[in-house]
This record gives sequence, structure tokens and C-alpha cells, in this order.
Amino acid sequence: MASNPTISDSAQALRIEDLRLVFHTYAGEVKALDGIRLEVKKGEILGLVGESGCGKSVTALAIAGLLPENAEVVSGAVMIDGRDLLHMSKNDVRDARSKDIAFVFQDPMTYLNPVISVGSQLTEALTDNKKAHMEMLLQLKAKGLDQRIKADPSDLKAKQERERLNSPGTKLGGREASKLARLKAIEYLNLVRLPEPERIFKMYPFELSGGMR
Repeated sequence: MASNPTISDSAQALRIEDLRLVFHTYAGEVKALDGIRLEVKKGEILGLVGESGCGKSVTALAIAGLLPENAEVVSGAVMIDGRDLLHMSKNDVRDARSKDIAFVFQDPMTYLNPVISVGSQLTEALTDNKKAHMEMLLQLKAKGLDQRIKADPSDLKAKQERERLNSPGTKLGGREASKLARLKAIEYLNLVRLPEPERIFKMYPFELSGGMR
């Protein structure tokens, strides 16, 4: 799809400009993408359709910054909110994956690590990048404090902590962030109506059914 100059940057969720990518293999150089151009407006859904091996998955992996080591972007740009992901540091790309990009892989058996618990994999996304999720974790803590104050209006400690959360620049320590992330992960398990979410939090992917994974 050709670039459309009438679409403002503020209305764009994603823009790919002339993306060219090759794989370096033992058999030689393989051209995987040759000048991909597309735009996705905010609120728009775009589907990539094509035969196996035509580059659909590679395009998605390039957007998410998950290309294998033998892949090389020859030219082009992947713009999200005016930032080119292809020219960002690894930490900035991780931030973008935490805030701006969601990736749902096709097969849960291959993208869930079988030797890491379900809870660890859910909370990793929240605690590995506290900067991106700090506001959400602070809101979760504030919600818990509000419930404590409502139940006991004389709880001075809860009131003082609530005031601290309202102060600018408030941050959470690693242990506290991990505790809150656990509560959020269990909340997610509840939202998708998995039975006994606290128990599932401690289980491993191979202990779950395909549908639960």
C-alpha cells in the first residue's frame, strides 16, 4: 500500500516505509522483504494475506523488533508515534513492546516457556519494565489503599501512604512492584475466567489444557 500524505502523523498508529530485509544463511543471502510500504490509522484493522513464505511473519517480527540474528534490515523505517523502531536502542524497543505493541503468537505451546511458571511469565512483562507500567502499578496500589481506608477510616498508615502516592515522582521498589504485578496477573486470569487463578498462577504451561494456554 503506497504512502498516503493526507494522513497526519497523529492519526497514524503504524507506518512502514520501503522496508527491505535479507537473511544471511549458509546457502547465501535470502531476500525476505523488498520494499514493504503500509500505513495503519488509529482504530483501523489491517490484515496481511499471502501464501506461505511471502513475508507476513517477517514483517510482523520486524515491527516488534524480534528478528533473528541472521536478519539484516537493508533499508526502510518502521514508525510508531513518530519514532523509528529500527533506529532505537534495545531498551527503547523493549519499552515500545511494553507500551505500544502487543504480539499474539499463533501457537501457545511454542511461545510459552514450559519450565517457567505461568505467573512468572505474566508478571515478567510488568516488572521487567517498571518504567512503562509504573502508573498502572501505582493505581493498583492506590486502589488497595482506598479499600483499606474505606474499611477503616482511622488507618493513619494507609492515609499517609496514599498521600505519598499522590506526590510527583513517586516510584515503587522492586519487591513492591513484584507483589503488585502478582495481584494484576491474578486479576487478568480472573478476567478471562480461568478457574482458581491463584493456583494457575503457580502452575506451568504444560499443566494447562490447550484452551487455557
